[in-house]
Amino acid sequence: MRYDRREAIELAFVAAVQYLPARQRATLLLCDVLGCSAKQTAQLLDTSPASVTSALQRARTTLAAKLPPDARDRLRDAVGVTEKKMFGGLAFLTHGTMTVGVYGDDLLVRIDPEGMSATLARPGVRPFIMGGRPTRGFIVVAGEGLDDSALDSWVAQAGAYVATLPSS
Repeated sequence: MRYDRREAIELAFVAAVQYLPARQRATLLLCDVLGCSAKQTAQLLDTSPASVTSALQRARTTLAAKLPPDARDRLRDAVGVTEKKMFGGLAFLTHGTMTVGVYGDDLLVRIDPEGMSATLARPGVRPFIMGGRPTRGFIVVAGEGLDDSALDSWVAQAGAYVATLPSS
C-alpha cells in the first residue's frame, strides 16, 4: 500500500487541527496539501498573498519544531530520502514513499501491515487512528521513549519495509 493523496490530506488535517490557529491551518492545508498558490489561497481566504505567505511561514515553523533536530539530521542525509512538509508536519519519504514522520511529539512509522499485532505489543506503541479506526501499516511511537537507539531502530524498520514497496 502506497502513501496516497487521501492519506496525506487526512494526516495534514489531524496535525494542523492539533497545533495551529484557524488562519494558519487553512493556509497550510490549501498551500502544502492541496497545492494552491499564495494568490489562490489569498482569494479563497479573502486576504492578501503577503498575509498568506506570512501565515504559511508561521505554520511551517510551528510544525517543524515538533521534530527533534537529531531525528531530522539522521534522516535528511540518507540516500533516496527527502523531507517534505506533509500532514501539518515533516515527513520523510524514501524514493517518494512515506517512511516516518512527526505526529505531535511522537513518531509516525510506516510498518509492514502483516506485523502490526506484534509491533503494537511493544512498549510505547499505539495504532495510528484516522477517522475513528486504525490505519493499516502505520503506528505511532511515543516520543518520550525515543532515545537514539530506539529512533535508529524505528527508522531502520520503516526503511526496510518501504524498500520492499514500489517507488511512488
